[in-house]
Amino acid sequence: MVFTEGDKATIINSFIDMKWRGQEICRQYKSKNWPRSSVDKLIKKYEETGSYERIVGSGRPIATTEKNVEEMLRLTESQESEPGTSKSLRSASKQVGISKSTSSRISRKNKRKSVKRIVTPQLNEGAVQRRFERSCRLYKRFNLDRIKLLLWQDEKDFTIQVPSNRQNNRIFIRSKKTDVKPGRLYHPANKFTEKLMVSCLLSWNGISKPFFVDPAKTKVDGKYFTNHLKKDLVPALHKLYPNGDGIYVQDGASAHTSNLAQGYLKKQFGRDGFVNKTQWPPKSPDLNPLDFYFWDAVKAKTYEGRRKPFESVNQLKRRIKYVWQRAIDEETTHKAILQFRKRLRAVVVNEGGPITHLFR
Repeated sequence: MVFTEGDKATIINSFIDMKWRGQEICRQYKSKNWPRSSVDKLIKKYEETGSYERIVGSGRPIATTEKNVEEMLRLTESQESEPGTSKSLRSASKQVGISKSTSSRISRKNKRKSVKRIVTPQLNEGAVQRRFERSCRLYKRFNLDRIKLLLWQDEKDFTIQVPSNRQNNRIFIRSKKTDVKPGRLYHPANKFTEKLMVSCLLSWNGISKPFFVDPAKTKVDGKYFTNHLKKDLVPALHKLYPNGDGIYVQDGASAHTSNLAQGYLKKQFGRDGFVNKTQWPPKSPDLNPLDFYFWDAVKAKTYEGRRKPFESVNQLKRRIKYVWQRAIDEETTHKAILQFRKRLRAVVVNEGGPITHLFR
């Protein structure tokens, strides 16, 4: 408790003149609601030092000095010339010699906020240039009406193991970590968990059914993918666009860009009925609605509320079929598809650089 100067004088005078100790002083001045422990500490201090005044230089040192604030901000901010060199609040506060709570207050007071770094494909100068040039051409080629004719194709791996986010995968305990039962504390992970590859088409008119591939049994190369086109994807395309005006789009995966697959697509759709391997921007999952919207939605529904792994690939397959149409709605899908043109323009404006941060 912090006493006023008058309170301190009253307590010490009572101690000197009346020989009262803490208990009696608190009883005599009941209306003050002084904690007895605080009164006893003040009397003890007077007995030891002969004064109740605070000694100059005592007390907790001020952590938020101008020097500390400047050093904290320097350490926690990445410099433009050295991206990725910033330190976390924890490591920066250790280096400066202040508490993490103080470093958090410094950041908030100086209007700094924490954001996660975004993982993006690594691009060399040539890839950045091709991404810029091809995005320019696609932006001119597809106006808002023609975007509605695009059919996006992609594949995604799903595992029988439930994905875990270590940042959020926490438990709260009352005792030591060593006293917690292993069943509560550990989250088993299988590095070689079984996988299931899912392929589909997404368009303004809807989505195809999921097509499943077991990568452990099937090599997804140009030959396999061409057969997949003939057997599954092209019939699904004609079902979604029975007038034959749909335009097929796929990314630059090696199976997609094989001469066999590209030759079949050219024969099937002509030069203008699909986006060929020399037209699609390289390493651009941020332009494909399946990548930046649909797969995340399906994965969230597939593993929703689940802690234990799926018992088999077949069980995982049944779950994906169940959530397939439930994972998305028409309005959100249309918004995602219409973003394609905005994203192309963003790539052009950023001269081929990453754009994901602009759409979060």
